[in-house]
Amino acid sequence: MPPSNAQYEFLNERVDQSIEISAAHFNAASSLDNKIANQISTVSLIFTVVSIALAVFGLLLGYYINSTLKKITKIRNDVRKTSEYIDSKNNELFEKLQRSLVKATIDRLNKVPEDIGNLVSNLFAADLLEEDFASLKSATLKAKQLIGRDYLESYISLLLQHFPLLSLRDKELRTIFIENIDNSQINAMHPIDMDNLSKQMLKFIHIESDTTFRSSAVTKILVALKTSRHSEKIRDIQALAISKGIDLDTLIDKKEMKELDSFTKWLNNTL
Repeated sequence: MPPSNAQYEFLNERVDQSIEISAAHFNAASSLDNKIANQISTVSLIFTVVSIALAVFGLLLGYYINSTLKKITKIRNDVRKTSEYIDSKNNELFEKLQRSLVKATIDRLNKVPEDIGNLVSNLFAADLLEEDFASLKSATLKAKQLIGRDYLESYISLLLQHFPLLSLRDKELRTIFIENIDNSQINAMHPIDMDNLSKQMLKFIHIESDTTFRSSAVTKILVALKTSRHSEKIRDIQALAISKGIDLDTLIDKKEMKELDSFTKWLNNTL
């Protein structure tokens, strides 16, 4: 039997309700999908922005590190070059400083000759050059004029150590130089200074034309040597003289030889 109108309408209502419920479920699902999609899109955008930001930061950090490393390397190279330059010029700077000190010291002595007691040790230890002789000679001649305490001995010691030949050859200075030499000054000298004195004496003996002064000067130095701790150097001077073909009997003052008739006998008698 076909359905009645009431049943037909009931069925239609049930179908319509089912459709409405399904549509509601679909709309709800679509809305949820849209929300999820929107959230995913937002997260993706944020991730992209963060990634770009990190990439830019990484580039900037890399540039900063690289730039800093270059600066550090440059500074390190500059420091190394400066250190190498200072090392290479160290001796030169030290020598210039020493020369300045020597010149200042001798200039001081020319102004205040009596200050020799405070400054003489500096000059004994220094390497004086020939150009220093004139200034030291000037200070010595000034010290000779001082009355009272004998300042001259220290000046003669300096000249004997540094400039024996120039002192013996200088017309103004040599008489003062020879008259004030004694064994105390010889005793204060070191072996290296005595080697220099021996060589300078041989040069003086070889080039000095005034035989009277030559004999007097050599005799005075040899007599001082005789009673000093360096007395063996007389033998070295003798050997050097012989090697140069110098007549030994003309080396000393005949008054010093007394009854001895040759340099060799005089020499043997002194040692």
